[in-house]
Amino acid sequence: MRNFLLAVIFCCLSYFQVAAQYNIAQNNIWAFGYGAGVTFASGSPVAVGTSMSAGEGSSSVCDASGNLLFYSEGKKVWNRTGAVMPSGGSIVSYGTSSSTQSSLIVPVLGTTTQYYLFSMEEAPGSTGYCRLQYCIVDMSLAGGLGDVVASSMGTPVMNWLGEKLASIPGNNCNIWVVTHSKDSAVFRAYSVTAAGIGTPVVSTCGTFTTRGSYGGYVVGELKGSPDRHRLLTSDYNIGGSNGAEVYDFDPSTGIVSNCIVLDSINAMYGAEFSPDNSKVYIQYPSGMFQYDLSAGSAAAIRASRYSVGSTYSYTGIRLGPDSKIYFGSTSGSSLGVINNPNIGGSGCGYVSSAVTLSSGARLSLGMPNMFVTVGGGDTTFTRKDTVACIPAGGSIILPGRTTGATTTSYLWNDGTTAAGHVTTAPGTYWVLVDTGGCHKEIDTIVLTSPIPVSTTHVHDTDVCTYFFPVTLRATPGFTTYHWSSGATTATYSATTAGTYWVWAADSCNNVTTDSFHVRFIIPDTTAGTSNTYTPCIVTAPLALTATAGFTSYRWNTGSTATTINAFTSGTYWVFKTIGCSVTVDTFNVAFIPVPTLNLGADVAFCIGDSIVLS
Repeated sequence: MRNFLLAVIFCCLSYFQVAAQYNIAQNNIWAFGYGAGVTFASGSPVAVGTSMSAGEGSSSVCDASGNLLFYSEGKKVWNRTGAVMPSGGSIVSYGTSSSTQSSLIVPVLGTTTQYYLFSMEEAPGSTGYCRLQYCIVDMSLAGGLGDVVASSMGTPVMNWLGEKLASIPGNNCNIWVVTHSKDSAVFRAYSVTAAGIGTPVVSTCGTFTTRGSYGGYVVGELKGSPDRHRLLTSDYNIGGSNGAEVYDFDPSTGIVSNCIVLDSINAMYGAEFSPDNSKVYIQYPSGMFQYDLSAGSAAAIRASRYSVGSTYSYTGIRLGPDSKIYFGSTSGSSLGVINNPNIGGSGCGYVSSAVTLSSGARLSLGMPNMFVTVGGGDTTFTRKDTVACIPAGGSIILPGRTTGATTTSYLWNDGTTAAGHVTTAPGTYWVLVDTGGCHKEIDTIVLTSPIPVSTTHVHDTDVCTYFFPVTLRATPGFTTYHWSSGATTATYSATTAGTYWVWAADSCNNVTTDSFHVRFIIPDTTAGTSNTYTPCIVTAPLALTATAGFTSYRWNTGSTATTINAFTSGTYWVFKTIGCSVTVDTFNVAFIPVPTLNLGADVAFCIGDSIVLS
């Protein structure tokens, strides 16, 4: 049956990576301050009015198309129309208006309508600490405007915390919700998965502890870098002066490590990373400062500090969907901007007032927390270049599974849901592989049927021998062989001189041909050496050594060594070869026995006497 070739090309290779999420559509609309908001729907921020009433932190979220869903400052929840949700008037017992990052929205994984709304609630009394709680907002309630699930309100998470609260996408279909203790260098990272909110991963890392009246880590922002591998804290202490620290963060484990102190003298409030993760910006009382994290050592990073703007603006800082950084202005009626935050020094483009807020709206202190999810950027495209052949009229199975993946479902472009796709026709195919909830892989497969390759490569080989049979070996690596004698093995045993050929084919009918010219070489005895040994010894062996300098030896005893031992009288010969030249050495060996002697009886004689020995 004729075979034809199908080249199978799996295209577009990349690796698993959760993309930065500051620019996803869910972050398109911000609600903050008193009646303030901006929308990035057009690409640049445009002021909009909201019902928000937040002295400091807030949060807001849009759907995947960028349409506003709801917003909160941690105590109240407003729907997209600006009305308080039916059960959203007071979701915590005490206030959140004096909490830097008072609110955080995280999706309930495995659903399409529910969200965790975390509140960093101010604890009762003047204790200067917060407690973390959450409730669930369900957008399927209240006719699609959403409402708080009443039974979820006030679910406790942790006490004795500072005002810092951030979320970071994890590596395992999870989101990390990260908090910080009030007066100790302790981080807690809670893994949010489809199964719920897990127990915290606790890390001790940092230097600011019980400094000032409020503790070392109370006031200030906590931010994750866009690449998810670093954390940043700014710390403002009433009655004290803390500074800022940057740390390493492991999105696989939630562990915080390797603290670098950026400043330990000045009080700071707002903090943010540049989009490329190379710079951080800190809001000092005297203005905005930039640090270059790519400078190298901790000392070099501290030495890189640069004042990008001296305008007093003691507010939060937020990286926008347009890759610019925004902060509050001195008046509170506009937002300032850093236009090129990846650029060091004055090239970053600091502007103290750039976006005028809606009439009557103002920003007090905090900027809204960022929304992150496990989606967006975690789709992997796999490429596997493969050549396959099938018989004419046959079929080929295209593999949909990726090595080592825990696959839950497959979807091919024609609707097939099996792991392998059986096809007989060339064309383009793709399969979407769900490997566990949030991670998907796409294989794109192109099948073509080019003309089979049937070129012949001839390798003429001379084989010289002075004895038969001789083994001829075809080129290895083929699936079928055919010799001129009819044999179908990879090797052939030639018994006579002559020309032999073999063609070998692989599974795709790529053919090569080998030719073997076998010649029988008559040894040149004239060039050899004939030696005669007549040793006067009684016992063997006698060592016989052939002339040196040849590539191979063959004795009439069967030995292929250069030296053999003769144990009996007789003729010994050796064939010595160099290429196709053969010479012979001949050795005639005769062992002569020692005669037995009888000298007669012992005789005594004196000096001067003589005796005849016979």
